[in-house]
Amino acid sequence: MIIDDSEHFNQFRIAVEKAIAKYNTSDQDTVELQRKQVDHLSDLENKFRQALIKDPNGNAAYLNFIEYILDDKKNILVARPYFRVRRKTFAAEISQAIRDRDVKRLQKFHINYHFIMFVKKGLMFGTEVNHWIGEIVKARHELIEMNLPLVINRAHIFWSRTPKSHLSFMDLIQIGTNGLISGIDKYVGEYSKGWIGVGIGRVVGDLISHYSSTLLHFYPGDKRKIYKANKFKSRHIHGDYEIEDLVKEVSKAEGIETTEDEIISLMAATSIVSADTSTPDNSEETNVANNISRYEAPEESRPDVQVEMVEAQKMMQTAISKLSLFDRKLLRLKGLDISLDKS
Repeated sequence: MIIDDSEHFNQFRIAVEKAIAKYNTSDQDTVELQRKQVDHLSDLENKFRQALIKDPNGNAAYLNFIEYILDDKKNILVARPYFRVRRKTFAAEISQAIRDRDVKRLQKFHINYHFIMFVKKGLMFGTEVNHWIGEIVKARHELIEMNLPLVINRAHIFWSRTPKSHLSFMDLIQIGTNGLISGIDKYVGEYSKGWIGVGIGRVVGDLISHYSSTLLHFYPGDKRKIYKANKFKSRHIHGDYEIEDLVKEVSKAEGIETTEDEIISLMAATSIVSADTSTPDNSEETNVANNISRYEAPEESRPDVQVEMVEAQKMMQTAISKLSLFDRKLLRLKGLDISLDKS
């Protein structure tokens, strides 16, 4: 597999290998170490919460958080990333406690790294609270390090199965790492086989979301269809397939149903289109690749290509400005337009 930024990736891979080597683990005890790290981080967060409640500034920390959500953000949902609880618990209990500005009720719920970093910025705390903050930062960093190979693995799979886009391979690594961190901060309960599933789900979900991002808004279900269609197209780069094959492939996933018209519309919507595209001759026999590609604008109208052309012109003008008067006259005599004023 060819990676466009392979040198950058190799440096990253070596750094990850060195970081993991310090744990001195084998394949047999990696899972056990992972279990200990997950449970340890959760335990540290609980100890921090208990110490914060006892701290003289503990109540003020919760009040500051409530004011931030209600008065500054004016949106209860902004508080969700700060708690390690299930969605139902947040909707039924935490959101109401915030609305009521009830510190005592809010203090019983499991907070995570994001809450800890928020309260740390606003107030001074005692030795015990600061001790647990340091331990949590360290434990969370170690858990992220140990699971970076998972991110690399999913990025490799994603890179090999999808057509190349605006994202480089290292972009996928960064996006996947953010997904992993999100999974680490939101996982609820003790470690189980489900933990790795949550991690993979967050990594792949973020990859699909960023890969399918466009200037247009798509619902999550439509993004999944676009992703499945792009995967299918990457295996048929010459357009040697029929629309029925594409629809059947996209509809294989559980909960996804599509039609010929819908999938062509979605694929066209993700492309840059020309405003003066004419309606094709209905008598012309075309396959699905042509149906989709006919909406695409000429390559020179793409924003990235236009930016490159502008940059190239600037570089040429800079080079021309450094020529001697004799050289400029010589180029003009040869019929070359070397005017520095392109406005």
